[in-house]
Amino acid sequence: MEIGHSFKRLQQQGISIFYYKLVDTKMFEFSLFCNHCHQKVKHNLILPKTIADFLVIVDTAKQICKDINAPVTSFHECKSSKNAKGFPLRNVKAHQLEYGLTMAKLGVDYWLHINDRRKVREFKCYSVTATQYAEIVNNIQLQYIPWRSLERVAISSERIKGGLWDIKKVIL
Repeated sequence: MEIGHSFKRLQQQGISIFYYKLVDTKMFEFSLFCNHCHQKVKHNLILPKTIADFLVIVDTAKQICKDINAPVTSFHECKSSKNAKGFPLRNVKAHQLEYGLTMAKLGVDYWLHINDRRKVREFKCYSVTATQYAEIVNNIQLQYIPWRSLERVAISSERIKGGLWDIKKVIL
């Protein structure tokens, strides 16, 4: 949610950005009404796996030839953890990492935004590419990535007013 609002803030600042929240694989609960008795009936809707949480296209003004700019497409997956030791590896599912690595091979940026929520009012956001994340996971023997390891590798985003993140460093 915070990352999505951060994209919206960039739009409001005049940055040429398009972002779209992709429907996630979560199970949504909603109510239907029975045709016979008109009472609410609980029903679960399960959606297919998606590539990421957000699709983002930014016009970076990189010219590929005269008068033609090359917009940059990227995918963004948002994760968070309150774990005191580090970010649990189980939080990033295998299909998400697989999609991220595939996108990286095709030259499309795939970012994992990891929120460190251990301390109230002292949240931190670390952004790593899928390739960086895979490299960290391959070099670690634990079930989590220590926060210090993320601090060394990731791009750290500053918290700004309104519960948003300054993610210009990531997308520009």
